[in-house]
Amino acid sequence: MAIPPPPASPLPPASRPRRAAPRLIIALVALATFSATLSFGTDVAIGSSGSDPMGHINWTLARPDAVLVIGWADDVDTDQPVAIDIKVDGQQVISSKAQRHHAGRAAKGQPGNVGFRVRVPMSPGVHRLCVRARNAGAGQDRSIGCRRVTTTPVSPARSSANDDGKGVLRTPTGVILPIVGVNNGTFAVSSPCGTPIFTKKGKRIHRTKVVIDAGHGGSEPGAVGPNGLTERDLNLAVSREVVKRLRWLGIPTQPTRTADYRVPIRIRGDIANSLDADLFISVHHNGGATRRSSDPGNEAWYSAHSPDSFRLARIVWEEQYRALSPLPVAWVDTSFAGASVRLNTHGEDFFGVHRYTPDIPSVISEFVYLSNAPEAELMAQRSMVNLEARTIVSSVLRWYWGDQSDGRVGATWVADTSTGTGGFDNCQDPELGL
Repeated sequence: MAIPPPPASPLPPASRPRRAAPRLIIALVALATFSATLSFGTDVAIGSSGSDPMGHINWTLARPDAVLVIGWADDVDTDQPVAIDIKVDGQQVISSKAQRHHAGRAAKGQPGNVGFRVRVPMSPGVHRLCVRARNAGAGQDRSIGCRRVTTTPVSPARSSANDDGKGVLRTPTGVILPIVGVNNGTFAVSSPCGTPIFTKKGKRIHRTKVVIDAGHGGSEPGAVGPNGLTERDLNLAVSREVVKRLRWLGIPTQPTRTADYRVPIRIRGDIANSLDADLFISVHHNGGATRRSSDPGNEAWYSAHSPDSFRLARIVWEEQYRALSPLPVAWVDTSFAGASVRLNTHGEDFFGVHRYTPDIPSVISEFVYLSNAPEAELMAQRSMVNLEARTIVSSVLRWYWGDQSDGRVGATWVADTSTGTGGFDNCQDPELGL
């Protein structure tokens, strides 16, 4: 998203944020450990030797004050259910038995009465959860998996669920479409370019916790770095990483864009609304600034009418500033560095990301200025994509845990002028497979 020159009377520069709170430090250490594991915190040991048990963790789902653990475990020789022990951070918290119906195994002709579905109480934070299958015979107990997990308590502002969301349809080609209605198994959906479609194909996703939006795409490249790196590609790479990491933590997360195609902002908002999401984060990388700065010029744009959006924007800015500021880069910035807001001349939210999702806390993240050559070269490194993704994941966790932030408050920008992108004009739908 390109930003024009700063206003004539910019706000005075803000001081650096104060030292991170102990909880934040703990969260960052846990997240660093989580991201360093080969499979994002998952290691599974499955095998058979004599009458050793075997099994697998299929899903971990974050819940308020708990994590739901779903999987299967059985005795290799007898195909009978076995007892399981669940540990959190090395301490045993639950013993249970894998004796529920497991549809996935039953569909493959395997024993289907060896599933488990256990609610594990848990405090806020990132924890290591492990499941061990106990053997009743002569064989050995066996670890069937460990994962990094967290809880997602409901925000006080959304303590009563909005049940208007109809969900989205994931097409055979992976495109996400908002559902308008359902009748006798037929879905009425909108294509990315707003074309009404009726279909029985695709996978319905009813609700989610977080929606991650990869800004621009297709015929709208966004900012372009001197090295040729386009914002649309970078936004998608970061968004994919964020979705993957949040899902591995057990937080249901959905993207708005899954490949390089165009999605008008109205449809992006429809996707978030249809999923009745808790949070909507749009990933961007900036363009246009030329003013040299000793500090990063990262920005986080919030909705003027949502205190939760403002809190999230300050957290996002703080997380990203702390990640970028140690790097020896010739930064650029504007007076909008920080948590900023843009209004139209009627005092309403200007950005469609906020305007089309008034009931969902939303933030537009602008990590770096891609138009600045040193910052573009920085973002060409895969490690920086991972670093940016970690800042967004950490921000989501801090928001759910109710953390406040010292993140810089930027500026208020009032203007009706637009770049003209994000609409339906000349939009071409991708292949949907419907």
